[in-house]
Amino acid sequence: TLGEDAAYIDNVDLPVISTALGLASAKLTLFSVGNSYQVQLAGQSGLEYVIQASPDLVNWQPIATSVATNGVIRFTEPGAAGKPSRFYRAVAR
Repeated sequence: TLGEDAAYIDNVDLPVISTALGLASAKLTLFSVGNSYQVQLAGQSGLEYVIQASPDLVNWQPIATSVATNGVIRFTEPGAAGKPSRFYRAVAR
């Protein structure tokens, strides 16, 4: 019935590789936490990353900007699990 569809995501690994700037590869991991998604980025220590989200892989919006202290960034997006579709990427600055 309408509105009763469900999806479950747990420990999805999304490798991100950038060779244009000679940066080391980074890895995004997505965790479902209640009605939220937690994005964890393992990247180059001390580098600033912008985490972006999109409903359709075309229109991207920045949702967090942070420096990867010790190479790790964690960000929780409240309410994201209730959206029909959600995609994430990280852009190094």
